[in-house]
Amino acid sequence: MSRNKTKRGWPDTACCEDCGEYFWPVLRRFSKDVFRCHNCDDAQHKRGHCGACRGNNIPIEGHHVEMHRNNADWIVDVCLNCHAELTERQLTWSTQQSSSRELGLKDMQEIGERRRKWRERNKLTYRA
Repeated sequence: MSRNKTKRGWPDTACCEDCGEYFWPVLRRFSKDVFRCHNCDDAQHKRGHCGACRGNNIPIEGHHVEMHRNNADWIVDVCLNCHAELTERQLTWSTQQSSSRELGLKDMQEIGERRRKWRERNKLTYRA
């Protein structure tokens, strides 16, 4: 199922009102034009260090790097935004060409690097 902004009825300019994050899997819609990302909207998860984007003092939760059904024991703490992106990416995996371990490591590296660069460009800090 495709879940892009257009098919969800979201404007192309949808982004978090607090930090400007625009990648749709990490956004929640609160009203017609009000969106917030998972990290900015969270007040219940513990805060810590993200194993993907390396952000500090942001809400984190455990991510099954190889998907739970492939390896229930390999869990890395990642921020909520990285977790949403990583999970979305896992839904498109084809393990016929690569192992779940290779795909999981590749996704952690690619998404983490992209989010680190985005945060540096935007000098992003989350509310405490």
